[in-house]
Amino acid sequence: MHIGIKFNVMDDSIFRTYDVRGVYGRDLNTETARCVARAFGKIVKKGVVIIGYDARISSPALFRALQDELRKNKNFSVWTIGMATTPMFYFAVNTHRAAGGIMVTASHNPREWNGFKVVGKGARMIGGREIGREVMRARMQKKEWKKEKTRGTVIRKNVIPEYVDFLESYTKIKRPMRVIFDCGNGVAGIVLRKLIPRVKNIDAYFLFSNPDGRFPKRNPNPLASGALTPLARKVRDIGADIGIAFDADADRVFFVDAKGRLIPSYAAMFLFLKVFKEPFVSEILMYHMLRSVGFSGKIFKTKVGTYFIKEKMRKENASVAGEYSGHYYFRDFFFADSGILAAMTLLSALSNEEGSLGKFFDQLPSLFINLVNIPLINLDIARIESLLTAKAKKIDFTDGKTFIFKTSWINVRPANTEPLIRFFIAATTKKEMNALTRVIKSRTL
Repeated sequence: MHIGIKFNVMDDSIFRTYDVRGVYGRDLNTETARCVARAFGKIVKKGVVIIGYDARISSPALFRALQDELRKNKNFSVWTIGMATTPMFYFAVNTHRAAGGIMVTASHNPREWNGFKVVGKGARMIGGREIGREVMRARMQKKEWKKEKTRGTVIRKNVIPEYVDFLESYTKIKRPMRVIFDCGNGVAGIVLRKLIPRVKNIDAYFLFSNPDGRFPKRNPNPLASGALTPLARKVRDIGADIGIAFDADADRVFFVDAKGRLIPSYAAMFLFLKVFKEPFVSEILMYHMLRSVGFSGKIFKTKVGTYFIKEKMRKENASVAGEYSGHYYFRDFFFADSGILAAMTLLSALSNEEGSLGKFFDQLPSLFINLVNIPLINLDIARIESLLTAKAKKIDFTDGKTFIFKTSWINVRPANTEPLIRFFIAATTKKEMNALTRVIKSRTL
């Protein structure tokens, strides 16, 4: 009897809007990787396929299963780039004109998680739900994908040198800076250790630059409680100008100033916009933050999410885009996001300023922000929207509803993957922000 790939080895919830993601050994495993590879073959018919993996302990096993399954498709030529950052994976897919690819990563999720980011030509996203539909279609037809004999070969490709060349060409730092790079035991270090020695005017220090899937030094997510404490302390201890922290797959980046303060992403974006030409793109949260602190340039707004950002950038031919979550996208990087390119861009832009990052931030108008997540079961959404509508000067329907008041605004939208409503609150004073937070909470619980 011919044994195939079974479908009872995964939780359907792993197929998310933008990727496939879950806890390794509970929600997904190596058989899931084989199913993802087969589903990919139904969507991307033929050509060069590029695959890579991050530093997680479970990544090599998932990667090997993925590679073995892809080799069974006679229409594919499989190129492996080995351990990589997600942006380096995007770079490889684009520069080598691949038909698509799969990156084994769970991005900033905790260490026990893993998953797959799947792309087509030009590194355009193939959503997790699209992959899931192919898996479910085979399941509904009650036939398993047959295990076939290996047909293809694997080409091992080291793209780090060419990626470093690319990053160096976009780095122009005009004055000396002391910089600490916090790689968080993710994969950023494999690129930065090659790049930074070639960059002028950087006196660099590294924290946790060796990839280690146990993430022993801090959470893979730099925004997790306490994750940036070692970086902030090191910045103050050695008198660094700036600290830069990456998530586990280095597609997001965050900045702390010389005082160890986390600088909001809208301030970093504002600095980027001083050196790029219009037009720009941002999701709805970043858009209203930039407007709140006085940015008056041409910027197109869109829904939250990498798919919407990239498509809007292509439509408007925007030079740069940003998300509040720490993703920054560049036209010259194939409309994709890169934490390291964003870091080099910020350092280059900052070197044009007379003062420090902290000084630049302090010169912007004050903005106080808060996020309140409330389960749908506890929420009378009609009541609260009625209250906000009555007081709002304007309502923006770009993504959910953004209620705009004189010196504050509130974005209300459902979470993508959880039964929650997210209330994003911003105000020009802390007092008003706290007052709005109390209003939201008191009318929902």
